[in-house]
Amino acid sequence: MYREFYFLIEAYIRTLTKKEVVYEIVMPLFVALAFPYIFNITVNKDIIASIINLMAIILGFVVATITILLTSGDNNLKLSKEFRLDKKVFGKDITLFRQLLILFFYIAFVAMIELIVSILTIYFGLYGKISTAINLFLIFHLILLSIRNLTNLFFIEFR
Repeated sequence: MYREFYFLIEAYIRTLTKKEVVYEIVMPLFVALAFPYIFNITVNKDIIASIINLMAIILGFVVATITILLTSGDNNLKLSKEFRLDKKVFGKDITLFRQLLILFFYIAFVAMIELIVSILTIYFGLYGKISTAINLFLIFHLILLSIRNLTNLFFIEFR
């Protein structure tokens, strides 16, 4: 069975700091678990259809961004390839550029997982609180990942 995607998840986890775990995992998990029960909300077919469209747009954007990053010869990107962070993944030093790529690849992976969850939600008609919590977690997780990654891009350009 194909399991290489585990390396992507492991690379993402190894690059996290404690603050990032709270920001990108704990906060979305808290929101996702609290919202459906406090506000008594659940997803429906229309919301899931919108989520599917959103994930398709995010995937397209991320793939285009990865392509641009990998093919660009911009001087700031060259400098980010030399800026080492105090992290190692699979025996290699993590540079700011590598962390940026890990996050973009991870964002694409999470968006694909959310697509699968959304499709299964519609297919099986699972519009309950658990399904809502899973969808909310993945969406908030993606939003916060994207904010951090865009901030990294900002600092690469305007260091």
